Amino acid sequence: MAIIEKLEARLDGIGHLLADRYFAVPAYQRAYSWTDEQIEELLRDLSDAIRQKDAEYFLGTVVLTKNQSGPHAVIDGQQRLATISILICAVRNYFIAIGDAERADELHREYLAKKELRGLSETAHLTLMASDNSFYEAYILLKPGPTAKEKSKAKKGIPASHARLETALRLCTEHVTTLAKTTHTPAVVLLDWIYYLNDKVKVIVVEVNDEAAAYTIFEVLNDRGLELSVSDLLKNFIFRVASDKVSDAQAHWSLMTGILEGAGAEEKSLKTFIRHAWASSNGVTREKDLYDKIRKHVTGKQRAVAWPRISVSLLGSM
Repeated sequence: MAIIEKLEARLDGIGHLLADRYFAVPAYQRAYSWTDEQIEELLRDLSDAIRQKDAEYFLGTVVLTKNQSGPHAVIDGQQRLATISILICAVRNYFIAIGDAERADELHREYLAKKELRGLSETAHLTLMASDNSFYEAYILLKPGPTAKEKSKAKKGIPASHARLETALRLCTEHVTTLAKTTHTPAVVLLDWIYYLNDKVKVIVVEVNDEAAAYTIFEVLNDRGLELSVSDLLKNFIFRVASDKVSDAQAHWSLMTGILEGAGAEEKSLKTFIRHAWASSNGVTREKDLYDKIRKHVTGKQRAVAWPRISVSLLGSM
């Protein structure tokens, strides 16, 4: 069991959180997975909250590991952080399109990426996992211009997570365009959205001393009955039990998911593979019992490292 030496929890606006910190999604986390429905639901909910002048809109929990000298690792909350960043990109792009470069640049610096003074290199406030980040930086974070347009024409056969990122930007852009068209003061309306994201769209920010402790918090906060969270809960449970061997478990998990993604598998395929991998040695197991069965089997850090390694070997033999 991980020792939680220090835990900090506070309520913060998600926009303020993005402006205040730098974040990195670890390589073993899943790729961007929000669907059209989830993005559209968030945009509708935010529209309703702003129209009704709600004092706040609660967006859930963000679990981070503390880092004094670099970006904070995002253990839970990357989908929300990424989607809100994309929405801010869409607002920035609107100001670029109408020739308001000053507001666009300020939004970019405040929430999306800042230049360091010495080398003037730009550092993004949010860095996605490696397989998504190059696409995110080149096609979403990059300010629109001739270079970006040329790059967009070159995209063919992109991975599913990249297509979802592209769709997220399209839906956010359409939403921003609609907001601008339905008012005589579009700049005021869009800045009201930014201020609402900054101050009123609240998340509970939980920061812990290390990743093993963060996995414990993640497991407690998430409902294991949610279908889409089964693989995430299992991953975090294994990493927590692996303790000081967590880097080995992470490496095997990343290899397993990388092989599946390379074969064109969707997010839900990981859960299906895990169930079949477990059943190959332990007999048929109902989906709703999978998490509890594996949890009872992985009783120490040796098994926590061995289980994803065995799953990788099964993939190699297929």
